[in-house]
Amino acid sequence: MEIKNVIEKCLELEMSLKDIKSRQKEIKTQIDNYKIEIKEYLIDNEIDKLALSNGEIKLVDRKISQTFKKETIANVLQERLKQTKDPEELADSIIENKKYIIEKTVKINLKKS
Repeated sequence: MEIKNVIEKCLELEMSLKDIKSRQKEIKTQIDNYKIEIKEYLIDNEIDKLALSNGEIKLVDRKISQTFKKETIANVLQERLKQTKDPEELADSIIENKKYIIEKTVKINLKKS
């Protein structure tokens, strides 16, 4: 195959891939929007799981780690430095004080074909 043909085929495939990725992004956005509606329905009707012919949809808790804020770290350090001089204990204390929030999210499990 001539290099010109190879380059053309490569460019065609790159364009196809770009189109596929764009379509994938659109589909993902649609799925996210549907999941919001599904989550609201499940919560409003106090349903934890829906069994489907090709899988299941369930409401699960997702633990989201909150970022450390400079002020929080400074306060923890100030308090702990009064109590201990051990750096390892100090580091453990900071990690233990990390905050989390729990968010309900929809998980879709499809049966393998």
